[in-house]
Amino acid sequence: MQSFFCTFEAVFCTFTLKGIEMSSKKIRYLLEEKGRYYYQRKVPKALLYYVGFQRWHIPVGKTFDGAQIAVAKLRAEHDALIAKAKAEPEERTRLRRAKEDREADRQLKESIEDVKYRADVLAGIIDDPEELIVAEYEEAVINVEPSWMRVGDWLKALEHERTADISWGIAVGPVDEIFTLEKFEAQIEPVKEFVSPEQVEEWRSQYVGVAGLRWGVSLKRKMEDDEYYDNIKATYDACFSSTEEAPIDEDERLEWDIIKMKLERLMARYAPPADRLSAVFKRFLAFNGIKTEAKYKRVFGRFVTHTGDIPIAQVTPRMLREYRDDLLSRDLSIASVKAAFTPLKSLFRYALDEEIVEINPTHSVTFPKDNRPIGEIKHLAFEPTEVRQILKAIDEFWLHPFPYLDDERRIAIRHVVRALVFTAARPIEIMSLKRKDVSDAAINIRRTKTKSSWRFVPVHPEISDFPAFVQNGGIECLLTNNQDLVEPVRHNFMRLLRKLMEPPILEPRKTLYSFRHTFQDALRRAGTPMEVRQAILGHTEGGAIKHYNSGPEFELMREWVNKADPRI
Repeated sequence: MQSFFCTFEAVFCTFTLKGIEMSSKKIRYLLEEKGRYYYQRKVPKALLYYVGFQRWHIPVGKTFDGAQIAVAKLRAEHDALIAKAKAEPEERTRLRRAKEDREADRQLKESIEDVKYRADVLAGIIDDPEELIVAEYEEAVINVEPSWMRVGDWLKALEHERTADISWGIAVGPVDEIFTLEKFEAQIEPVKEFVSPEQVEEWRSQYVGVAGLRWGVSLKRKMEDDEYYDNIKATYDACFSSTEEAPIDEDERLEWDIIKMKLERLMARYAPPADRLSAVFKRFLAFNGIKTEAKYKRVFGRFVTHTGDIPIAQVTPRMLREYRDDLLSRDLSIASVKAAFTPLKSLFRYALDEEIVEINPTHSVTFPKDNRPIGEIKHLAFEPTEVRQILKAIDEFWLHPFPYLDDERRIAIRHVVRALVFTAARPIEIMSLKRKDVSDAAINIRRTKTKSSWRFVPVHPEISDFPAFVQNGGIECLLTNNQDLVEPVRHNFMRLLRKLMEPPILEPRKTLYSFRHTFQDALRRAGTPMEVRQAILGHTEGGAIKHYNSGPEFELMREWVNKADPRI
């Protein structure tokens, strides 16, 4: 019996260990070696240069469960890093600089050891004649030709490295191995279009048939501007830093100044894009928490397309006037051109406040007077007949299953549009409502165009089901675009308005925003006092009345909201 249990225990342990071993094989990037677990993963080929090693090999513990958790965490981190590095040049730059910092640390440790070794050689503690010769040669070169004199040749070599399409080299092979024509053709085929026939022939005659040699050629990775800048700055710091003395000789000093100025101009041209338009614009958005971010990005993108992503300090009033004239030449209205400058004015105010620029160039840009009648400039309200047509259409198309819209979204869009019809709220104000912002009696509009627009709006009898819809999270299914909350409703409503309704409403000034003016007209037709209308719309002139959600002031607003009917 004892023998049976021992055998069973041995079999069970063997099975368990095999189970663990099999489980570890099922976990991607989990490697087991000598009782320890490792996260092992190849670095993508596209990132090898930037990372500086071929694979991650990270210990993750001695237990399978702990290793599994650690591997999952590392995998997620590296997935995010790889995706970011492939998409963003800034991340590749960060990885490359981290690699170069590691290499610099390694070289520093080696140089410290080399300096100590040379000191021992020069002091006679270590007998090394070859090291003495090298030391004497280096000392002579430094005395004859200081490092700054070699910058010109170095810049030519760097420029060649930056612009060359191919790289080639030779290595020692087995003595009896012949570099054949077939091997040569296999190497040259992928790069033929980048090499002149004369160069190909020179390489062929020089290396084909040679024994003990291996020759290769390949396409080069293009050096990016930030790496070019780093190389130039490193040379500048080494040759022209405050610790390096300028030459005393007048001619040498002139040459020294010219080379120094050349490096400084190159650094200014290829400096990191921290002060470029796109980078400053990104910081501006984050600093101000812009609510209409998508609009700002579209408008700003057009400006950068026109000027290029140059340092913001290089933008001049003349450039802005040329951009204005370019927009006007496209038959855009003056109002549209002014709107295109709104984000630019805000951007330059921010840059001036943050001392990124010394002047605000937008102050020198003026615009022609807009002579259109006021009715041609603003959104137009819907006529009562059009409101009835719209309400009928949204019931016809969105009360029942509809192509391209799931049930939850079509019901939500219908609720939002009906709320806009009977509240005079802006679309963004409705789309920004939280569950706590509504009650059966009132809608608390918090996210507004200006702080003074915050208000309570009585719930119109025609949308009495709207508070329950919001309280149950009905709007949340539409919040898929963090940059433009209104986009899902706007897109589907405009499609309904222009294409699905019969007849369609094609007037370009009649849009989703027109419902605000539509309900305002309904209030006016009902005889609503000006102060009450202003309060419902959220205008400053509405005074404190708009901040009541109970009492006589609120009842006064509710009375007039109930009387207003945009359908008649």
